[in-house]
Amino acid sequence: MSSIWFSVIIVTLVIFTFWLVWVYATIFQAQKNILDIQKKLIYLAKERSHVILKFIEALKLQKEINPELCDKILTIGNKINDNTQDEAAILVLENKLSKAFQDVITVLKENPKWKASDLIQNTEKDLKPLQEKNQAIQEDYKVTISHYNGLLKTAPTKYIVRLFGYKTL
Repeated sequence: MSSIWFSVIIVTLVIFTFWLVWVYATIFQAQKNILDIQKKLIYLAKERSHVILKFIEALKLQKEINPELCDKILTIGNKINDNTQDEAAILVLENKLSKAFQDVITVLKENPKWKASDLIQNTEKDLKPLQEKNQAIQEDYKVTISHYNGLLKTAPTKYIVRLFGYKTL
């Protein structure tokens, strides 16, 4: 009788060990996916900043818009491309750059001379595929974060992950 109980305990421990390894591997893979997506977002932020900076530099030469605003946008864009910034700072800067760029475009489109400008249309054409990729990656990021957080909150996984120090995002 005791050998049966011993066998049951051993089988239970083996199953628990495999489950624990699976939980850890699944969470580790989710973290890796999140990091991969963040790298894609950083890459796209830098690509977008190159297009925007090229536009702002061309605009600055034509002296059609406030030079301080152009300099501010150029400074933000250069910080994005500066390799000393961490990933979170780059994403914050990219949001600031996008907002400032949209402000410039809005002002320019109010001017009939610029409304149908080739410079604006070419820049928007160059940015469109980057924006579409960015939206798709953002959606993937939200799904991945949701999946990761779900893994950490599901019982009994949530008790095990506390041992490893995982936290929701």
